[in-house]
Amino acid sequence: SVVRTVIRRALKSLRSHGAKIDRDAWLTEAEAAEKAGSPLTCQAIVAEVAAEGIAEADRKRQWTEDAEGALSRGCIAFARAAYGCAIEALPKKKSLWLGLAHLEKQHGNRETLEEVLVRAVEQCPKAEVLWLMRAKEKWQSWGDVSAARGVLQEAFAANPDSESIWLAAVKLE
Repeated sequence: SVVRTVIRRALKSLRSHGAKIDRDAWLTEAEAAEKAGSPLTCQAIVAEVAAEGIAEADRKRQWTEDAEGALSRGCIAFARAAYGCAIEALPKKKSLWLGLAHLEKQHGNRETLEEVLVRAVEQCPKAEVLWLMRAKEKWQSWGDVSAARGVLQEAFAANPDSESIWLAAVKLE
């Protein structure tokens, strides 16, 4: 996006002139942008500064804290962007997918939640909880028992020894 390109150039220019990037100040501006009705600007700022000054070992924890803090302050676009950065860097982390799925369940719609859960089980096929959440959404929120069965069949293929998936299948029937 144009906004992200401008932010990227600004940060590059600041760095080239020896400026230290104040991650917290930029993230505060991101929240202000969202509250002012500019969610795309918010998300672009978060995407560009999320990793700034954060050690690789601390990123998952920091990005989760960023997302949860933003949610507690009503900044949904910010939280989505923080989870997005985390998932892009750490796509196999079940807890990040769960966090984003819970965000979409609360603040998104059926389609955004389904999109997240489809991507989640692709990245974490052994994460039974993600399969079960997807099947439950199909069954209870959509009223589509057939689709829920299909999800559980896929879950069985990835987790043939899962007792919880068997129990979900029994409960569904």
